[in-house]
Amino acid sequence: MSYRALSEALLNGKPYAGAALQALQGPPERQRYFRPVVKAAAEAVPAPIRILEIGSWAGVSAISWGTALKDLNQEGDITCVDPWLPYFDINLNNADVYREMNRAAERSLIYKLFQHNTTAAGLQDILHVKQGSSREVLPHLPERAFTIVYIDGSHAYEDVVFDIEQAKRLLRDCGILCGDDLELQNGEIEPKELADAVQGGHDFVLSGSATRHYHPGVTAAVGEVIGKVSVWEGFWAVRIQGAHLKQVALDLNSAGLPPHILPFFQRMEGQTAGYSLYFQAGRYYAVSDSVPSEVVGELLTGYEFPPIVLVGRTFQEVKEKAEACTGQISVERPHEPQIVGQHRNFNIVRLKDLVYGVRQSIGEVNLSLDSSLLANQYDQQDVIIGTTVDGIKTRIDCVELLRNVECLEQKIQLMSDHFESTKNQLPAWLDQFRSSTSKLQAQFASELAKIAQELAQEREQRQLVLRAAEQRAAESLRQAVEAAKAAERLQRRIDDRLTEVTALVKELRRKTS
Repeated sequence: MSYRALSEALLNGKPYAGAALQALQGPPERQRYFRPVVKAAAEAVPAPIRILEIGSWAGVSAISWGTALKDLNQEGDITCVDPWLPYFDINLNNADVYREMNRAAERSLIYKLFQHNTTAAGLQDILHVKQGSSREVLPHLPERAFTIVYIDGSHAYEDVVFDIEQAKRLLRDCGILCGDDLELQNGEIEPKELADAVQGGHDFVLSGSATRHYHPGVTAAVGEVIGKVSVWEGFWAVRIQGAHLKQVALDLNSAGLPPHILPFFQRMEGQTAGYSLYFQAGRYYAVSDSVPSEVVGELLTGYEFPPIVLVGRTFQEVKEKAEACTGQISVERPHEPQIVGQHRNFNIVRLKDLVYGVRQSIGEVNLSLDSSLLANQYDQQDVIIGTTVDGIKTRIDCVELLRNVECLEQKIQLMSDHFESTKNQLPAWLDQFRSSTSKLQAQFASELAKIAQELAQEREQRQLVLRAAEQRAAESLRQAVEAAKAAERLQRRIDDRLTEVTALVKELRRKTS
């Protein structure tokens, strides 16, 4: 595994979405659907577009949501919920990927990478981080607050059920509930097999009935709580309408791999004698078939190491360089399967003289089996056998085109069924509307009459109060006038008495003198 690209990203302040620390979770193609989801949500729900992400890990998917908002010129924000703690039981899930994820979380490395990635992507102003498990955080979030809820946290059945139920509470009407890791829907697996897988507590297992690897906890929880959902390459989505969750159609013309993932997404372009040809980060490479597949990523640095690694600005240039070097390296066809590239959501694997296209979602495949046994054990749309890489890529394109056509046919059928159902229910809806309108009109008229009566009573009461106030004022004025007159009469009597007293005093003084 390469830590060179991780080191360069940290030193240069760029987001990292490579294999180190399992930073990129799941097939990168699934994040192509983030932009169509944001577009579908924005068409039905007023701005801002508030996104809740349950399970953020290294922040790669959070950056994809932020990129979708920016590309569509949508105002919004992203709330990330993740404990960033080890949560895999290694006794049940002992593959190297689970051990590495636990180690990355134990040392807080993955949380530090999350902080680096989201900062490097410039999400600080629209990012809200809630560190804790979904059971600790989600119940405290306000209901009907989010336009999109994306579930990519714990795959345990009970946890996924909890996350879906909380998402239904948290989503605005016509908002979109979506998630990752739905490789199979519950109708595609034998019920007992699914129940046993959930009971066993395994994260990712091979289905004997469907002959594909899948996450049983996700499959069971989505099927039980929601039912059939819209799904594209393991990415699933539904729209909430009132109390119901319904399938949603996306504009796949707006789908595209986010740019921060592209530098870490190597694409195999073909083969020439002794070399495999790749495209990554704007350059074409010819890598000798003598190089083990797990080391190829280390060598795609932009520098040549002839005759092992050749670099060109165009496919033709690097192909001509490879053809000129043919014969300088002795290459023995491998007796062990080697992944020589990727195309769409398939691994391209070479074993001896054959080339295989293996769908990534089905997990490991024993390619040492005879071709007829492989054909019986696996769907021909999941394992493709040929002799050249270009031929395999062409057949993969045909398979994916056929799947897209089938998906389109299903959507057309759903739309047709919905139209017929709506057409049949329209007369009843019209009758119900007329009945409801009549009732509302009668209720409105009754309420208006009550209001008019209350206003008349209030007006009459106000007039009575006014007349009483006027009468009290008149009486008070009369009493005041009478009091003034009485005071005037009293003052005259006092003056008369003073005059008499003064005369008596003068007379008394005269007699005594």
